[in-house]
Amino acid sequence: MAKIISFTNYKISQNYKLRLTIDVSLIRKFDGNFEVGIDYDDSDLSGDEVIINYLGNVACELSKGLNQIEIKDNDIFKVHFTILYYEGKNKDDFKFRIFPSYNRTEIAKFLYIVINAYFKK
Repeated sequence: MAKIISFTNYKISQNYKLRLTIDVSLIRKFDGNFEVGIDYDDSDLSGDEVIINYLGNVACELSKGLNQIEIKDNDIFKVHFTILYYEGKNKDDFKFRIFPSYNRTEIAKFLYIVINAYFKK
């Protein structure tokens, strides 16, 4: 079970260890295409592993309860955010922090676009 951690609450149980720091940038160009940048601090992982196993987990958790994610043609994005991904004793038990703060729907939308754009390459 995952939990989103607020930056106003700095305490994280000792049962959780920082597993990965992921920097994500997303730019929607004037032609409607997206430019995606993903940087992470574990050279043993491939981009596919980071997208599927980490960003995918965060996206699934954030999209719970959302009926749909709407991306409008006139939405212009130029965002950058960082995800701190913490794992518990098993990999299904994770927590994460995202900063700067966006609302849940916005981050779910951004991650949906990032994941899809990544696999379109």
